[in-house]
Amino acid sequence: MRLFTTAASAAITNAHQWQRSREHIKQLETALVSRAVIEQAKGVLMAVHSCTADEAFTMLVQQSQNENVKLRDVAKSLLDNATQR
Repeated sequence: MRLFTTAASAAITNAHQWQRSREHIKQLETALVSRAVIEQAKGVLMAVHSCTADEAFTMLVQQSQNENVKLRDVAKSLLDNATQR
C-alpha cells in the first residue's frame, strides 16, 4: 500500500507541475503577442506625434489607466482604428 501511495503522490505532483508549466507557456505566448501589438501601436504614435518611444508608451499607459482597460487592448484598438483610415 505504501508503494502505491508513493507512486500516486509522484504522479499527482508531476501532473500539477505539468499543468503549471502549460499555464506558464500560455502566459508567455500571450505576452509575446501583446508585446508585438504594443510595439506597433507605439510606432504609430511616434509617427503621428513625432515623439519618442518612451513618450508613446506613456501615452498608451495613460489611456489604459484612464479607461481602465488593459494596455494590450488599448494598443489593439489604436491599431484597428489606424488601419480603418
